[in-house]
Amino acid sequence: MFLNIHSLRNKVEELNAFVNNTIDDIKSCAALCSGEHWISPVEMQCLHLDGFETSPYYARPGEYGGSIILIRNGIKYIPLSQLSDREML
Repeated sequence: MFLNIHSLRNKVEELNAFVNNTIDDIKSCAALCSGEHWISPVEMQCLHLDGFETSPYYARPGEYGGSIILIRNGIKYIPLSQLSDREML
């Protein structure tokens, strides 16, 4: 699921409620991708979304932009930076 969140820092509680509600399609979502999270690398270390772990992310040096992938706990994945050239083919 992709969300253009426009500042995640003030929407974490709302996003927690959204992904952990009773709608099965959303509760079974394996990954959340977001653009425009507006979170600095320092703030990213403190980000917590119930049931998800922070996977690769990009934060711009300024205030705006950025992208993040949140993976549901228990889902196995390999970050692209850890794949060999052969595994990417």
